[in-house]
Amino acid sequence: MDIPPQLTHPLIALVDGGSIVAVVVGVAKAFEWFDGMVSDAGRQALSNQLKNAPSDERIDSWATVFPRLIDRIFGERALSWKFFFRSCMASYIAVLSLTFLYSRVHHQIFSLGSSAPIEAPTIIASVGATMLLASVMNVLPDYASLLVSRTIVRKMAIKPTASRILGFVILDTVLSIAVFYVGLRICVVILDFKFNPPFHWSSFYNSSVMSTGDLWDIFTLTDSIGVFLYSSLFTSVWVWLYVVSIFAIRLLHGVRTIWAKVTPYLDIEKKPLVAIGRVAGLFAGAGYAVLLGFIWIGRHWH
Repeated sequence: MDIPPQLTHPLIALVDGGSIVAVVVGVAKAFEWFDGMVSDAGRQALSNQLKNAPSDERIDSWATVFPRLIDRIFGERALSWKFFFRSCMASYIAVLSLTFLYSRVHHQIFSLGSSAPIEAPTIIASVGATMLLASVMNVLPDYASLLVSRTIVRKMAIKPTASRILGFVILDTVLSIAVFYVGLRICVVILDFKFNPPFHWSSFYNSSVMSTGDLWDIFTLTDSIGVFLYSSLFTSVWVWLYVVSIFAIRLLHGVRTIWAKVTPYLDIEKKPLVAIGRVAGLFAGAGYAVLLGFIWIGRHWH
């Protein structure tokens, strides 16, 4: 069914506004769900950290909460099938979420290199194709990135100073992008061998995939590779939200006039992770809105 042109812009604005609200609420609810996995000692450690209270060596460090959350969500044995299966599910969820954003950008369903009408059979086929691509391009790289993130947050918890935390979260993001990039290049080599035998290692570094000139298109989701790249940063984004939200609450707590106004919404005494989630939701929503802005610029740049 065609949408009248005069309704297109209001409809897009409504979808964008609703999706921003969905991101804010979704992130906040996810942290609320995480709160049920935190021990009483972990809540006390988080509460002390948010209040800028002196550290208490008798309880767990606040920085150990996130590594333990990863273990509770994915499993304690990183090389088990349970851990791998849950990592796969997280990859598929991330890809489907980014596919929705891609569809909004292009006003069409997700497809590689061609447009397709928004019809039920085409949507079903597109979802199937997207899941197949995610199985090739994301499942193993995302699992490797999750293992990297798991290791990094554990290292971060050993001595959680501000400089070390910042360095580790940046390192986590860089390594996640690097893992995806290498995985993508390997896929290119395999495809090149399939369609242009014999085998040539030169396709690993000569391919135009994710070249410098394409980075803007990938970042703004003009290039469909951006769907899989952003999905590969799924765990890193949660690490950033967790760390940045903690420091933001600490900053707010230090400004009494502001804290008095926000304290009814942030119960850092009994539910510190829920408070972190609400701030994280606002950061995620703001980041998503900025991304939509970059997407708009990208669409009108050319």
